[in-house]
Amino acid sequence: MRNFLLCVVLLVLGVVETSGNNMNGPYANRRIQYIAESLALEELPKSDTIMMVPSLGANKDVIFRFNENNVLVHIGVSLFSDETKDMLERNICNFLERFFLELLIQGNKTDVCFKLNEYHIKMWINRRDYEKGNFSSFQEILNTMEMPVNFQLKHSNGRAFVSWTFGVNSLVLEFPLYRELIEGTDKKESDDELYNRLQGGSFIEIDCNGEEVNKEQLDDKGNGIYVRRGEKYRIKGLSSDSYYVKSGDNYQPLFHADYPEYSLSNLFLTCEHGKGKVLQLAHRQYGHFTPEISIPLINFLEFLRKDFIVTCHTAYNREGELETFAIFNHKTLDYIHMLRVRIKKEDLFGANPVLKGDFYTNIPQHYIKTLLK
Repeated sequence: MRNFLLCVVLLVLGVVETSGNNMNGPYANRRIQYIAESLALEELPKSDTIMMVPSLGANKDVIFRFNENNVLVHIGVSLFSDETKDMLERNICNFLERFFLELLIQGNKTDVCFKLNEYHIKMWINRRDYEKGNFSSFQEILNTMEMPVNFQLKHSNGRAFVSWTFGVNSLVLEFPLYRELIEGTDKKESDDELYNRLQGGSFIEIDCNGEEVNKEQLDDKGNGIYVRRGEKYRIKGLSSDSYYVKSGDNYQPLFHADYPEYSLSNLFLTCEHGKGKVLQLAHRQYGHFTPEISIPLINFLEFLRKDFIVTCHTAYNREGELETFAIFNHKTLDYIHMLRVRIKKEDLFGANPVLKGDFYTNIPQHYIKTLLK
């Protein structure tokens, strides 16, 4: 399995999409810069703003969102409140706002259809395919979207379906859940952003409160070891199975020198024994750029926990070290991160252990699927 995963890494590093240089100036990425400059504003807002842009010809406001460094991180047609984004999925809501603004700045229906095809998006107006129907401009379609609007979002098998119903009218979109499309960034931009966010997260104090586990959730493996069955990844041997021992009336995650492989896997699947342990990683970014990251293990896992499902496999490598492959599979979008760490057994159970390894990020799922086929 280790050789197979290394083949995946080599493939990803060799063929992931073309990427441009980092953007300088007030824009988070090239997509946002293109949209903002297409508005031809005399001056870009300097802070979070919702405003009308008369040149668009639509009666919808445009939203501008900046980060703490005054960099424009989001721009789009204002469709959702912050509260609604939190209840739904913020990244998809932001994509829809940005995409609607992209459609508004297209010159005519032909340009709109080109953009739909470029992004592999289908759009229906009142149950009629936009590309085949005799519709007016997208501006006029948006202008008919008056409150109250009934909005629905669902996704399955790597595609999302959203619909707006307003009076007797409806607008429906179907689109792929590709990271590049939803986040609006290429791999280089996403790698850079992730690296910067991990660096910032290294100094945050994390309270690790482990999940309470009861006997009904566990299978008895014998010798006082219990396993909590978890998710399986598509590569044999990768799972989120975690291991426990009984402590009084409770069950605690296993971390003991007699069971080094279970113990190392548990560090990535539970948090109780993560304090005091540090990851020292080479971040294998696009273009063979490899900056280093040093981050407390619990900070690293907390940063990814909300959006990713973790599966891993631990074994001894040829050098006699313990080695773990961990896959961080995004819960919605079609990509993964992959972590490969190694440590000597005596160091793992010593004081303040450092786990060294490699971190491969923003890998499209279809590269994995291609190899499996």
